[in-house]
Amino acid sequence: MIKLLKFIIFLVGLGVISLFILNWMGYAVNYDYLTTSKDQCKERLDECRQAIGEMRKEDGKNCALDCITPSLLIKKQSASDMTDSDPEKEAVQTVQDEQ
Repeated sequence: MIKLLKFIIFLVGLGVISLFILNWMGYAVNYDYLTTSKDQCKERLDECRQAIGEMRKEDGKNCALDCITPSLLIKKQSASDMTDSDPEKEAVQTVQDEQ
């Protein structure tokens, strides 16, 4: 029981550290991605289910159920999206704007 508790605490800590590092490196996690893509994924699943039921099973092999696209889940933040106020980045942006 203690080992399980230690393991859970380790996983939570690892997740928090990972999110901090991603944010520090300029990446943002899209937390709403799974809720917004859920409806599209259900529609694709229903279409594949109908294709398998109505036609032959070989058509079901062509169903692509890629519900999670990693490039949409974690994105590189643009300079205007960054919420951290870094004086060096602001100074560089100001100099670039003046030119």
